Amino acid sequence: MGVPKLKAKAERNYRKGPTWKDCSGCDHFVRNWQGGEEDRCRLIGLKPGRMYRILPHYICDDHDDTKTMAKIRKDCF
Repeated sequence: MGVPKLKAKAERNYRKGPTWKDCSGCDHFVRNWQGGEEDRCRLIGLKPGRMYRILPHYICDDHDDTKTMAKIRKDCF
């Protein structure tokens, strides 16, 4: 049967991502939310519950890694 998809995930086209680009590199990604083992996205929601869980190897249309890439460039040069 299954559970309906969260509206925020459907609007952002949350899906399995390619190997070179995923949620874990996004600026909106929150690892180990509230000290637990579940990851969250600031855009989809930081609320409790399994529907808000984000998998690190997935991606959405709002993926943004500009801050992460700027930090990497700064550290390299």
